[in-house]
Amino acid sequence: MGTETETDTPQTTGNCAGCDSGGLACSTEMYKRQAEVAEESAKALDKYQETFDSARAAYPKARADAKVDVEKAREDLETVRQSLCKLSKDDRRCLYESYQKVQKAIDDCSQTAGPCADCECPDPPAPSTDETSSSLAGLIDKYRQIAASNQACFTSLTELLKSIPTDIKSLKDDVAKLVREVGEAVDKDVLVRLYVRYLVLRLRSDGNSLFGGFDSVNAYVNRLCKAMQYSNAAWLAVIELEGRKARLDCQERSRKAECERKRKDIVEDVLCEYEKCKPATPSDPSTHEPGCGCGQHEDQSSNAVP
Repeated sequence: MGTETETDTPQTTGNCAGCDSGGLACSTEMYKRQAEVAEESAKALDKYQETFDSARAAYPKARADAKVDVEKAREDLETVRQSLCKLSKDDRRCLYESYQKVQKAIDDCSQTAGPCADCECPDPPAPSTDETSSSLAGLIDKYRQIAASNQACFTSLTELLKSIPTDIKSLKDDVAKLVREVGEAVDKDVLVRLYVRYLVLRLRSDGNSLFGGFDSVNAYVNRLCKAMQYSNAAWLAVIELEGRKARLDCQERSRKAECERKRKDIVEDVLCEYEKCKPATPSDPSTHEPGCGCGQHEDQSSNAVP
């Protein structure tokens, strides 16, 4: 058998907790979680750049293709407006004011609706000593919602390209129907209803309404670009925050595990601490300190070591 050497027995140093790999393990946990979320974000944003490039080329073409039909619809609506002068000026004013009131109510209740409402993505807060797993969980949820909101916005803007031809056809059909009915109408009640339909169609024939509310190609492309950029930025924030939370969670588990280890190994830890403070030279076993409890001293009530 070989003799025991110093390398055969683990040496305990520092705080007597043994070789602490908690820092390394928790960093590994952080990087592992970040890699998982990075893969999740890659799947969520897959082909976004390709879709953006395609939409950027398709949107101006859709507007150009619709130009002739939109101009024709507007010309026909002007003819309708002139024909509806059969109604008195007071009736038309009252109808227009009523229309504006209802349309304003619709605009007001629609301001916060829709997938592209409030899509910005602020930078996440820097790491701090007072952040907790709970506070990070709240931030993670916030940025996941921002990512989802911008992804929904991006999708709606690309789907808009499919709806433009349908909207143009619907406008053409509705204007043609209105033209026919106005030419045949005589009754005032019918004319009143037709005038309201004219006001609604006039709004629909507005270029912004037909093309997603954008007054130019650049406005559409810029919003599409921001939705893509904010989606990416939100996911980057989630990746960072998920990593920070994973590390904090790991550190908390390590603290609990170390506490439990100390409870189980209390004797070994005490001996470890003793090694750090024991006298440099052994004491004479024949000597006694006053009050040591041996019964050989007059004063048994002094400050004896327990």
